[in-house]
Amino acid sequence: KKKIILNIFLFFNRLIENNIRENLLHENKSLENRQQNELNNIEETIEREKQELQKKLNYLNLEQQNNTNIQIRLLQMKHEFDEKLRNVKNRYKNEIEDLTRYYEQITVKNDTLEKHSTQGSTSYDMGYVFGQLMSEGLKQLLVAKWIAEYGLPDALDLNYDITRKYTPTWYDEELRGLAAELIKAACSVLGTWDESTISSTLLHLRSLNWDEKAPIDKYSTITIYHLNASYEDYANHFHDYYKQKYTTSHTFANFDYADLVGAIRAYIQFSNSLNIALAMLINTKRTCSVHLNLEEFHRNTSNNNIGFLGIEYRAKEFNVYL
Repeated sequence: KKKIILNIFLFFNRLIENNIRENLLHENKSLENRQQNELNNIEETIEREKQELQKKLNYLNLEQQNNTNIQIRLLQMKHEFDEKLRNVKNRYKNEIEDLTRYYEQITVKNDTLEKHSTQGSTSYDMGYVFGQLMSEGLKQLLVAKWIAEYGLPDALDLNYDITRKYTPTWYDEELRGLAAELIKAACSVLGTWDESTISSTLLHLRSLNWDEKAPIDKYSTITIYHLNASYEDYANHFHDYYKQKYTTSHTFANFDYADLVGAIRAYIQFSNSLNIALAMLINTKRTCSVHLNLEEFHRNTSNNNIGFLGIEYRAKEFNVYL
């Protein structure tokens, strides 16, 4: 019996021991699983926090970089603004200096023009003033390149030599003051008065006909010669002189060019009546075929005293049309 009891005791003892061992193993396994899960959770949490921290760090770095870029751009803009400001100051300074020099040149030029226009009375003085006032237009018309390419000096010299004995000396003097130039052109003449005009007064048009693309077409000029009937201080009283009403009649011309050599210019400048102008044309040295009008209008008389003559002449022929 003792042996049987002992065996039974040992059996239960081993059974209990095995059960305890299995429970321990199971508990140990469960503990390991819990530990592993906790570790995994901790790792995931740490990774999430790490990612969040990295994002924040990246954002801070980006913001810092942006701030740095903004600061750099602001410095660049300030530098560009300072540079532009310096350029503007220098440009205005240069412009002021240029304007000052130009003003000084204009002052000297105006003093010279005033001297020639008020104190001088020669044809050279008139030509000098004309050339100074029309200098820009003359520069465009007298292009050095054209002269060099087309031999214009020789052509002008030949033209001058042919007509020299018929050209008055006063015209040579004026050209010496203005410029050495000549021009050949055709022209149209119109005279109209009374019922043919809205104002019932006399209108005179003489126009030159040439290629509309010619350089001279860009520079229209109205020339009024009155140096033989003026004031002592001609330049200052020019406007006062011409704004007077019904004082006397004046011969005038409307030209689309600088000057025209010959009889037309002479009677316009020096005659003061229709009869004198006609006499000058009859007695002039005529060289070429010309059509022109002679007209006279007295502002202080009635329109019935308007005078008009159509003229055509050539070297050996002179016709007058009433």
